[in-house]
Amino acid sequence: MRRGGFGPFSKLFKKEKMAISKHIFPLILDGALQAVSASGSSTAWNGLTSYVEVDSSGGNETITLANGTIAGTLVTVIKKGATNTITVDPATDFAADQPSVALAEDNEMCTFFWNNSSWRVFNQAEMGGFAGGSVSNLTVTGATALNGGLTMDTNKFTVADTTGNTAIAGTLGVTGAATFTAGSQNSAVARTATADGSGTGTIAAGTSFVSVTSANAAHIVVLPTPVVGNSIVLHVGATGYELRTNDPTNVSLNNVSGSAKELEVGANVVIRCTCVSSTAWIAEQISNVGAPTGGGTPD
Repeated sequence: MRRGGFGPFSKLFKKEKMAISKHIFPLILDGALQAVSASGSSTAWNGLTSYVEVDSSGGNETITLANGTIAGTLVTVIKKGATNTITVDPATDFAADQPSVALAEDNEMCTFFWNNSSWRVFNQAEMGGFAGGSVSNLTVTGATALNGGLTMDTNKFTVADTTGNTAIAGTLGVTGAATFTAGSQNSAVARTATADGSGTGTIAAGTSFVSVTSANAAHIVVLPTPVVGNSIVLHVGATGYELRTNDPTNVSLNNVSGSAKELEVGANVVIRCTCVSSTAWIAEQISNVGAPTGGGTPD
C-alpha cells in the first residue's frame, strides 16, 4: 500500500466522496417575512426570505418564484384568509404535469426546495382547523371532539354546549338496556275526542300519557297500533268519551272485538290501557278518588 494512500479502497473512497458531494441540505434565508396583500395580480418573491405570507382577502394572487441562487434554499408560501386562491408559480417548473400549486384554504401552505436547477415541492399542507362550511360524506376514524355543542338539521338532534342537554325530534330506538340515573319524565300529550276518532282523536304511537278533552260523551278517542308492552294512561275532565282500538274488528279491548266496538269512559276518570298482544288491549278505569271502577265492556 502506498504511504498516505488507501490501497485497494482508493477507488471506493473516491466513489463515496462523489456521492456525498451531491447531497444538498435545506437552507432557510434570514430575510424578514415578505407580507403580500392580494390584489388580483402577481407578486414576485423577493429572493431574500424563506417566508411569504399572503393576505388573500383582496382577491386571487400569483406568487412567482425566480430561480434560486443558493442550492437548498427553502421558500414557504402561506395563505391567510378563507376566500380566493393563491397560486405559487416557480420560474423553473418542478413537474410538467403540475407547473404550479394552488392554495385555497385558510392557513394552507406549501414549501419549495431549490435543488440548483429547478424548484421542487418540499411539502404542502393545510395548517389550520376547519372553520366552517359544508362537508359531504365525512368519515372519522379516531375519537372526535366537538366543542360548542352539536346540531343536526336545525333541530332534529341537538346537544347543548356545557350542559350536554340532548333533544331528539324523531323516534329514539334503543336495542340494549337504558339506564336513567335521575329517572325519566314523559310529557303529557293533549288529544281532543272527535265524532269518528280521526284527527285529534287519534293517539300517536309512543305516547305514554294523554290529557283528553271532549265536548260530547259520544265522541271517540282511538288507541294507536298495538305494540306489545305499550302502556298508555288517559285522563279526561268534565265530559267523558268513547275509547276504541285502531281496528275494532280485529283488535280487541277488554276481550271484546267487533265492528265499531267502543268502551264508554266517564267524566273525571283515569284509564290505563296495556297492550298484551298484537291484537289485544286491556283497560283499567280509576275514579277521581282513586277507586278502581272495573275495566268496562265495549259495546
